[in-house]
Amino acid sequence: MKNIIKTAIVTGAAGFTGYSLTMKLATLGYNVYAIVRPGSEHNNRIIHPNVKIIEVDYSSYGTLSKIINCECDYFFHLVWCGGRDDFEIQMKNIDYSLVTLEEAHKLGCKRFICTGSQAEYGIQKDIITEDVLSD
Repeated sequence: MKNIIKTAIVTGAAGFTGYSLTMKLATLGYNVYAIVRPGSEHNNRIIHPNVKIIEVDYSSYGTLSKIINCECDYFFHLVWCGGRDDFEIQMKNIDYSLVTLEEAHKLGCKRFICTGSQAEYGIQKDIITEDVLSD
């Protein structure tokens, strides 16, 4: 049986959940496109030969299919910005997520998983932050 290498895209790859997912996928042999915020201090912790880091601002996710330009299998969308009570920011999150879903389709992704750690941060902001690494 031929060993087929899968390709995954992970937005928010340098965050709390994204980092763990990115490293797990890479360790399992996936080729991973790690989409991260430009200039974030967290980006340098993603080190693995199967991971390609792509720095793109959330508002520019509509260009991902041009940047990646190859067929991918899975798209894990973990980015969600701003405070829970900020209606305008939350509406932008929804709009950006829809654009991201369209990009996943253009890239041939068979699965689009939209999740994240914002629920875990919640009122426990000082206990769990994106600075925390998990093993």
